[in-house]
Amino acid sequence: MTQNVANPFFGNPNAGSFATRATLPRNQLLRPFPQFDTVNMAETNHGKSQYHAGVIQVRKRMTWWSGSFSYTFSRLWDNQFGQGNYYTSAPGLLNNYTFSAGTEYFNPDAEYSRSLLDSPHKVAITPIVQLPFGAGRRFLNGGGWTNAVFGGWTVSAVIQMQSGFPIGVSQNTNTNSFMLGAGQRPNLVEGQDFLVGGSITDRLRDNPLDDRYLNANAFTQALAGTFGNSPRTLPGAYSPWRNSTDVGINKDVRFGGGRRATLRLEIINLFDNPWYAAMQSVSFGNANFGRVTSQGNYSRTLQITGRLSF
Repeated sequence: MTQNVANPFFGNPNAGSFATRATLPRNQLLRPFPQFDTVNMAETNHGKSQYHAGVIQVRKRMTWWSGSFSYTFSRLWDNQFGQGNYYTSAPGLLNNYTFSAGTEYFNPDAEYSRSLLDSPHKVAITPIVQLPFGAGRRFLNGGGWTNAVFGGWTVSAVIQMQSGFPIGVSQNTNTNSFMLGAGQRPNLVEGQDFLVGGSITDRLRDNPLDDRYLNANAFTQALAGTFGNSPRTLPGAYSPWRNSTDVGINKDVRFGGGRRATLRLEIINLFDNPWYAAMQSVSFGNANFGRVTSQGNYSRTLQITGRLSF
């Protein structure tokens, strides 16, 4: 495939860089359009996606408390090329950007599967509670110091839980580069789990060096002249869940005549749950394959504010 052979375009002024080369590699002459180095398709209509979702939502109007609960179950499938997201790098799609419509190997519909943007579960809970103490409330409403201490408290929260994204794996060494393709994937090892066992968060807290999320034993390198059988996205494998709880605690003190003081404590990421950014590498054979090394959200953050209205 890489053997140099006579160049049929030699001396042709319309052949661009090929015009001055006496020989060309054999693989160039076997391409669908051998007179061109690379042919790209722009604004193609071969891409497609399909999204389905079901939503359950409950809302409570304000009495001494209010809030909302929502759960979304969704499914997103597509055949998009070179796509990634903040948490998962784009996998090595076979011959991405250089497919030819109507041929079996270059058929983009063969890549139709779960999108890398698919996140099937999402829960959002937003309660607001006015504690039933102090003036105008059910308990300790006699005024005086009890109202000053126990009255005027409001607690609110924003709780989010969302499943991770699918993961695609490529191969660090393209054993088929002589075929002028864009990438290579590894083979799957039967009986091996794609993910390392146990919670990645618990493992990192116990040992910061225990940062492997993908199980390298689940893959082997595809040999030259073959295509790896790893699919575009690994079945049943998702990046870690992203959970967070934000809390606001508000204390109002009224002085009469429209004057009021407010003290507010805000806690972002109350339980200090990490949202992991993309793994350092999803290319099998890379020394950093499957390692979780960076965080994509804030650690626990506190803020205290005071306000005087008059």
